Amino acid sequence: MVNWKWMQIYQNAILKASPAVSSDHCALILKTQPLVRIKKEFRFEAFWAEHEECKEVIKRSWHLDDGNRSCWNQFVRKRNRCKRELTEWSRRKFKRADKEIERKKTELQHIQKFDMSESEQRRANELKSQISELWKQEEKRNRNRIDKLRNESGQWIQGEDNIMRLVEGHFTKLYTSIGVKNMEECIREIPRTRRVTREMNEELMAKIKDEEIKEATFSMGGLKAPGPDGRLIQDNIIIVQEAFHKFSKKGSLGNKDLAIKLDMNKAYDRLEWDFLERVLEAFGFCNEWVKLMMNCVKSASYRFKINGKLSRRIGPQRELRQGDPLSPYLFILAAESFTILMEKAARDNLISGIRLAPTAPPITHLLFANDCIIFTGAQEDEIYQLIQIINKYTEASGQRINTEKSGLIFGSQVPIQSRVNIEEITGMASWEDPGRYLGLPARWGR
Repeated sequence: MVNWKWMQIYQNAILKASPAVSSDHCALILKTQPLVRIKKEFRFEAFWAEHEECKEVIKRSWHLDDGNRSCWNQFVRKRNRCKRELTEWSRRKFKRADKEIERKKTELQHIQKFDMSESEQRRANELKSQISELWKQEEKRNRNRIDKLRNESGQWIQGEDNIMRLVEGHFTKLYTSIGVKNMEECIREIPRTRRVTREMNEELMAKIKDEEIKEATFSMGGLKAPGPDGRLIQDNIIIVQEAFHKFSKKGSLGNKDLAIKLDMNKAYDRLEWDFLERVLEAFGFCNEWVKLMMNCVKSASYRFKINGKLSRRIGPQRELRQGDPLSPYLFILAAESFTILMEKAARDNLISGIRLAPTAPPITHLLFANDCIIFTGAQEDEIYQLIQIINKYTEASGQRINTEKSGLIFGSQVPIQSRVNIEEITGMASWEDPGRYLGLPARWGR
């Protein structure tokens, strides 16, 4: 039973009887928000490639003659035809569970209207079993639906329009530039010895050959963008594990050093474009190449799909695209300014770093894309110097340190009072376990 006020709120409510599936009773289904059909965008599903028929569908649709058209027009027509053929094939091959449920429920409901014969009873039991299995499939599919999101104040936001506004507002704010910033202290420290040579620039601006395009395209993984060299990742992991092994030594073998594991909050999303452009120019890349790179970076725009519905288009003022093969390299070039500031501080004896062996060179930090670990002596004056360096870099680049997710790992011989003081200075907590670095444990063994 409902009253007038309830009917005013839920004007499109629908009440219908469901067929008896798991008992002798028919459930009454009340739908307060009838499903709205949304036009689905084409998306190639990875599991399609596991079926031999998929390749045949692509070959058949791609090899049809498109007449005397330009290469680009031929490509567009072939691509669109291929999308249509794949969509139709998928519809036939992989039936949607929700539509199958409705079809089988309709058949079951029809059988249950009258006294059932023995064969109809068997068919009804088959349908009940099939509907139960399909419900399990549909339950998995519905897990991908977003029914509510928590905003910055911790409140839960519900309703499709409210959720969409929350998502649009979040990413608009994230991709908005912080405006005027002090970049000079970072840029001017880039030494001339690290500049790109004229020969390098000529090679970068040389005409691209068809063979190079083909080699680059076919070297990519089928379902992922190319990433950094795996050997370099291994090198960093080994150094980190050796460093933390040294930190864990006890007694006279223990040390008084400190590691700071920094969490760069949304590192790619916060990188300022004008800072990146100034860094590329300071490294000596020619104007034409810098312009090409910045055009690539600035060409992005985003729409977010929430439960099948697309948001308005958002044009960023800063960020590097996730998954773009250029992004890791551009980020590393921008972050090189942080490395240069750290090296200068080490040369000026403002920070000490750590040595893994008596004759080994000091290591001040390890920076791999947006993963950063700083090594230093556990003295307050060094910590203050590090904070100045980090502030210079973050102010210029737009990066932000998440102190709640960053942590301090002390050597076994650092006094308790020093630990407390450094925690207060940095606003970070000390960790007994450094956790993982680049996907692997930062410390092995006990």
